Amino acid sequence: MIGPWVKVCGFTRPEDVTAAVEVGVDLLGLNFAPESPRRIDLEQGAELTRAVRMAARGRSGKSPIRTVAVMVNPTEEEVRAIIKAIDPDILQFHGEETSEFCRQFEHPFMKAFRLATPEDARPIPDYLEPPSMGFLIDAWVKGAHGGTGQTLSHETARVALQHRRGFLAGGLTPLNAYEIIRALHPFGVDVASGVEIEPGIKDRLLMQRFVTAAGAACQD
Repeated sequence: MIGPWVKVCGFTRPEDVTAAVEVGVDLLGLNFAPESPRRIDLEQGAELTRAVRMAARGRSGKSPIRTVAVMVNPTEEEVRAIIKAIDPDILQFHGEETSEFCRQFEHPFMKAFRLATPEDARPIPDYLEPPSMGFLIDAWVKGAHGGTGQTLSHETARVALQHRRGFLAGGLTPLNAYEIIRALHPFGVDVASGVEIEPGIKDRLLMQRFVTAAGAACQD
């Protein structure tokens, strides 16, 4: 098994970004969703992006670090403002955006899907045409668009992850990542609350343990 990529989402502090890069995180998510406790503004996003790129200079010989701008049902103007202000490597749409909306920016993107049942995975193929670089699945929770820490059922996850380049989110921690990755073989994994002291405040040791667990699941 090769992979998975490790994505940590919801950074708010430059020091946490630096720690994430140093312990081997591959994708760093910056959350612009208004209702999120991890929400940042464009100025913070630019500061965090600069911190990512500065820290990444010391990762010679390793895969490049990617920044991910996370949005929930943004307007076209909001997306273009984020692209202009922080130039993220990937756009992540976590609401009810159409595939046409996601593709119009001609920018690498991933669409997140909140799944309650296997049938909810049916729209995924519609979002996998270029410039898509994959998709993300999370547990459906009423009134929430992610970051809840709720675990997705393995039955539902397996159906969705039949499609290529699927990231698994929802309830992952350093303690359960190994077993879940071994069971489901996702292309990537996404974690937020599982490596936090509080929303938006990351713990270096927890991030290190998560990266180690993900790597071990690929080697055994």
